[in-house]
Amino acid sequence: MNVRSILWLFAGAALMLALASAPVALAQKKKATPPAPPAGTPVLAFSLPLGGQPGSTVEIAPAGTNLANPTAVWTGFDAKVTLPGEKQPKIKIEIPKSTPMGVYGIRIATKAGLTNLRTFVVDELPTVLEEATNRQATPQKVTLPCAIDGKTDAEVGDFFRFTVKAGQRLSFEVISRRLGSVLDPTLTLYGADAKKSLAYDNDAPGCQLDPRLAYTFKEAGDYVIEVKDISLRGGPEFVYRLRIGDFPMVTTPIPMAVKRGTGAKVTFAGPELGAIEPIELDSTPKAADAVSIGVTPRRPGGQAGWPVPIYLSDLEEVVELEPNQIHEKANRLKTPCGVTGRFETSSDLDIYVFAAMKGEKLVFEGQTLDWGSPTSLYMSIRHPKTKAELAKTTPASAYPADQRVEFTAPEDGDFFLEIQHAYLAGGKSESYHFTARPLTPEFELTVNLDKTELSADGVGVLPFVVVRKGYTGPIDVTVEGTTDFEGKVALKAGQTAGVLLVKPKGKLELGAGKIRVVGKATIDGAPVTVFASAKGPINTALAGLMFPPRHFTQQVAVGVKAPAAFQLAFKVDPPDASPGTKVEVTLTATRGPDATEDITVNPPQGLPPAIPAPKIPVIVKGKTEAKFTLDVTAKTAVGDYFVLLSAKSKVLGADVVSDLVAIPLPVGAPFDLELEPALLDAKQGSKIKLKVRATRKANYKGPIALELRNLPPKVTAGKVTIAEGQTSADLEITIAADAAPAEKIAVDVQGTASALANLAGASPTVTLRIAKK
Repeated sequence: MNVRSILWLFAGAALMLALASAPVALAQKKKATPPAPPAGTPVLAFSLPLGGQPGSTVEIAPAGTNLANPTAVWTGFDAKVTLPGEKQPKIKIEIPKSTPMGVYGIRIATKAGLTNLRTFVVDELPTVLEEATNRQATPQKVTLPCAIDGKTDAEVGDFFRFTVKAGQRLSFEVISRRLGSVLDPTLTLYGADAKKSLAYDNDAPGCQLDPRLAYTFKEAGDYVIEVKDISLRGGPEFVYRLRIGDFPMVTTPIPMAVKRGTGAKVTFAGPELGAIEPIELDSTPKAADAVSIGVTPRRPGGQAGWPVPIYLSDLEEVVELEPNQIHEKANRLKTPCGVTGRFETSSDLDIYVFAAMKGEKLVFEGQTLDWGSPTSLYMSIRHPKTKAELAKTTPASAYPADQRVEFTAPEDGDFFLEIQHAYLAGGKSESYHFTARPLTPEFELTVNLDKTELSADGVGVLPFVVVRKGYTGPIDVTVEGTTDFEGKVALKAGQTAGVLLVKPKGKLELGAGKIRVVGKATIDGAPVTVFASAKGPINTALAGLMFPPRHFTQQVAVGVKAPAAFQLAFKVDPPDASPGTKVEVTLTATRGPDATEDITVNPPQGLPPAIPAPKIPVIVKGKTEAKFTLDVTAKTAVGDYFVLLSAKSKVLGADVVSDLVAIPLPVGAPFDLELEPALLDAKQGSKIKLKVRATRKANYKGPIALELRNLPPKVTAGKVTIAEGQTSADLEITIAADAAPAEKIAVDVQGTASALANLAGASPTVTLRIAKK
């Protein structure tokens, strides 16, 4: 162990305790249960089998509710699907032979809407369905290699018997949490009597709580493998796929990323590799929306291991060169770039050197857990001569912020980036990737739903949120990746949320499709495109899976359904809100001829935490209207919100859900201020006037106190108030005779609503130019 590692080990004990108190693996234990959908919504449960082999046809009797009248089955690959009929009660999915191994999405579209997301597996191993009698005394006999699809029952495990030859090596892997199952599986290998444990695993590194193990059998004969929930839970949602065969078990490819349109020679990191064959990638997709490609590890004569993604990058990608544990051997980086590295021992310290100019801002960001690696990074930047620490990561932050460090060069020259495993771990699975790039203004775009629905002549509602990181300008948000749908909304400068209305292009058939949501802006003169992420709703749909497959998160499903028998519309008064005010909402239901029963509004989604859930009355028979109040409490944070509402009713005896409506709820200052003129020309010893106009919002009619800010020395202005019910006032500015000639650009006016908890808002800036007398 080098000296720096020893110092880190002793001096960093408190840091290690803080890191250990909240590892990501523990966060995974808190598996989320998706909120119950409104009555009448199509819901797809896990259905066995969970998938099939390339080139095979899989028949599924889909489990769930409200699945009558299916119109289409959406899969994440090009499958030929046959819907159920009189002679064929099951759904038939024909998997093309060219389909790569991996986890794909599946949804069923019905006349009533689109189901939730489930997963579908394409696997080269032949599928076996578990039998109900596979208990400890009567294990189910299976022929190897195979993949067993099953579900656990409460209080018992599932046992499978198999036969091996002396010296035979086998790998066992459960894919369960990674499919969105709520099962927290364990694996136990026994002798023939299913009593003596030979090997056990619970949470394998990089597998998001799924277990796997490898074993070489000294003696020929029968052995038994058991799958069970660690807490002995079970039920329809506790599904798994148990893979058994002679295959490698990998965590990540090496390199972990490759520049789009280029090739690479790919090796692997992982606990059980054996004589694994490298993979030659001649080229990769160039499209900006391509996220990753799967690479499938193999050993000569063995079966395919579970594929891992190699991510596509816009940067030059390099792989760490050992030895680089000392500064004289540091790997030189040319920023911007991406780097793949490994910690082969617990004492491994990787050092990189990069050049920067004084004042240059760079950001270094690690990618590990969400890329399949179990590694956690600690990064620090040091001065080239003194080795003093100039910047470092913050381990107490939540991932991935704990693997991000920003750096401003204090001078021209070289600087060292040092990277260690945050827990001083090392081994075959401990790989990492990081990017080094300029720190520039940017933004992130997230959608609040992983699906939207519309009738053939209607619109779908898709709320989204913008996280601005230094960029405050306008953003165009559009629908792309489809010829069937369109949608566009322009966000104003500073706006942080919006709703995209997804519209059909021409006449559409009932069924399902998918779209991408894209944000476009011009930042520092360069066009920037950002693909929206649906990670939040996908995470919920997959039972709290911390890191869902990345290709799931950049698409949104669209269901085309039959028009609902009734629809909702709304009016709000006032259209804007401020903390401490109330908004009155009037809902109007347009009833079709068969929608005559009570209409019950479902609990609203998207309310800010400080706003209590409103009591929304039932729209009773014969009525079409309901009113309720949104209490925008004083603790409500300023921002742009959208409250999502749908309603349910009985129509001809069946549960029917209306289309979703999005009620905009902008919360901000109770006024907007404008200044005239935008350029104030003045001379020493003079007085000038600035007109302040207020556009009142949130029904605020009270006084607005005004204060001119950021004035240069020896320039003053009196405080003025826009009187109750008025919309403008004049501010007089006095320039002293000895005020220095100058041009002050960022002069603005702050207004304060003295009758509404002193809520404040600022005007745009104006320029004050002072000339000599």
